[in-house]
Amino acid sequence: MAIYAAQVDRMDQNIWRLLTCLEEQGIMNNTVIMFLNDNGACAEGGELGAGPAEQLGTEEGYFLSYGRAWANASNSPYRKYKHWVHEGGISTPFIVHWPDGFPKNNRGNLVNEYGFLPDIMATCINLAHAEYPQEYLGHEMPPMEGKSLLPLIQGKREPVHTEPIFWEHEGNKAVRLGPYKLVQEWKQDQTDHWELYDMVDDRTELHDLSAEMPEKLSEMKALYVEWSQKNKVRPWAEIEELYRQKRRSEQ
Repeated sequence: MAIYAAQVDRMDQNIWRLLTCLEEQGIMNNTVIMFLNDNGACAEGGELGAGPAEQLGTEEGYFLSYGRAWANASNSPYRKYKHWVHEGGISTPFIVHWPDGFPKNNRGNLVNEYGFLPDIMATCINLAHAEYPQEYLGHEMPPMEGKSLLPLIQGKREPVHTEPIFWEHEGNKAVRLGPYKLVQEWKQDQTDHWELYDMVDDRTELHDLSAEMPEKLSEMKALYVEWSQKNKVRPWAEIEELYRQKRRSEQ
């Protein structure tokens, strides 16, 4: 944890150096700054972390893990960690600083609407008054996934996403549609079990609504299946088997 705290301290000091440089050049107020942290604390390394204790305080100690206990403290009150797609694994605060672009009555405000990482590119394209190309160097470009967050940045309090957005990571799956989130944790021996939560009333994902709202579950599951087929998401069991085969061939 001491190493982690030191990393945060170094980051804070260097962000200050960057902001000071912008102020000295007189361009701070019309510079858009976006800041967000990584997706979820890392719970690798067992309960109390991993790595040789003698590496603490040395250059070799940069890769030591602070373990599940500190990850739980970092992610509280949300469930799970990095790798999973419960809120503890995908949720992050997003801070935007742009004095010249904010209405005066919208500075320092909290926004409760949600977005996801592809929205950042869409926002930058919007800010630059650019257009996303349909082709590049003779190749057809896939459609842009994200949506601009500029309306939220400038004070509107309407959802940016009215369509579903999706996650899949190492077999963990999720769909967000309006206030509802459908999520599944990957387990080797699991059946097709999904959990359904109301993100407005139950952001900590404690009250599973799947038994109470089977129609909403079926609707959102069908959306996930359609998205996964379109994007060629392979079952995680198949990927794990490929890894095992590769390790055996290397041995």
